[in-house]
Amino acid sequence: MKEHNKPSLKKSFGQHLLTRLGLLQRIADVAADHDVPNLLEVGPGMGALTQHLLLKNKRFLAVEADWEMQQYLLNSGILQPDQLLSADVLRIDFTKLFDGEPFILCGNFPYNISSQILMNALHHADRIPVFAGLFQQELAQRITASCGSRAYGGISVLTQLVYHPRKCFDIDPSAFRPPPKVNSSMLCLLRREDRPDTQSFMGIQKLVRNAFQYRRKTLRNNLKTYVRDLDMLADPYFDLRADAIPPEAFPSLWRRLTKNS
Repeated sequence: MKEHNKPSLKKSFGQHLLTRLGLLQRIADVAADHDVPNLLEVGPGMGALTQHLLLKNKRFLAVEADWEMQQYLLNSGILQPDQLLSADVLRIDFTKLFDGEPFILCGNFPYNISSQILMNALHHADRIPVFAGLFQQELAQRITASCGSRAYGGISVLTQLVYHPRKCFDIDPSAFRPPPKVNSSMLCLLRREDRPDTQSFMGIQKLVRNAFQYRRKTLRNNLKTYVRDLDMLADPYFDLRADAIPPEAFPSLWRRLTKNS
């Protein structure tokens, strides 16, 4: 492959490129070894992970917002024009990709928008059976946290209602260029069959956001502005704090609080 001028890395895009070949292969295996025909990579950068993903023989698209990176990927021959979306992933309409077929969503996610990418995936889970990629370790801990732990919160609940999240391995900063100031974790999220439907998830999300509004307060205090009838909160159950409620209890709690509203 012909060598081309390498683009500069931009802090505004949260670009930290992986450099270890063995690690790139491990990430590609975790992300792509699933019986799903299509794959969308977020933030391919200079294509280090991309080249491993392309070997997985899936219909492939990559979304990249950085014009310099786009030109490098095309000029170096790593990607063809019909494989590259020149766009901000947060503005992509997932429903229009791959002719409506399901796809794997994966990547070395920019840490400054990784939680937003995750939430977007949760809202489009009907299209995304597998969501896999690199996260800042602190966020990864929150995503996979168990009920009652310090890291457990709203994002734990919402993710675990839709996916089975698994931490595959941790990655130290020296694996990247430039090295980030935080450790990273590779996660693989497999979609749950018993997840809430899209409309219910929207309602549950609002409940969860209110329930975790103030972590040290009880459900009763946090939900006073959420419910219309405060008598509904008289049950001793609402003496609990949100971090004592497992993810699977929130859908029934939502139905209980909204059936009379």
